Amino acid sequence: MSYDIKQRTVHKVVENDFGGGADTTTKILGATGLRGHVALVQIDKVTETFVGTTTGGGVYVGLTGNTDAYFASNLTQLKTSAPAVGVPVNLVDTLTGYNEIPADTEVYITCIATVGGTVTGIADVTVYIDWY
Repeated sequence: MSYDIKQRTVHKVVENDFGGGADTTTKILGATGLRGHVALVQIDKVTETFVGTTTGGGVYVGLTGNTDAYFASNLTQLKTSAPAVGVPVNLVDTLTGYNEIPADTEVYITCIATVGGTVTGIADVTVYIDWY
């Protein structure tokens, strides 16, 4: 889909503890009157290796009742090859189609905890959203 980007916002969740036992949610506000699209989600500054025998955690961008409405990715790749500090990893969106954020919508970044075994994983999460 083609669109003219009017504004790009960057939202950062610092030192999220994916191994802390519970999902964490951060509310973000979009650009007033503009629709949006998640352009990129990155994991960076890994300070604790990702381990989870059932799931390696994940990052979702969505709504309160539909946490992965606009972006969904798992962090399984980080369990075997954690990036070096300062080297961001671009996450792959597992959703199909173009998932547009409606204008004036409250959006949430949900960091999904690793599960199973001795779970660990601490890193920054950065979400880039293009508004048009």
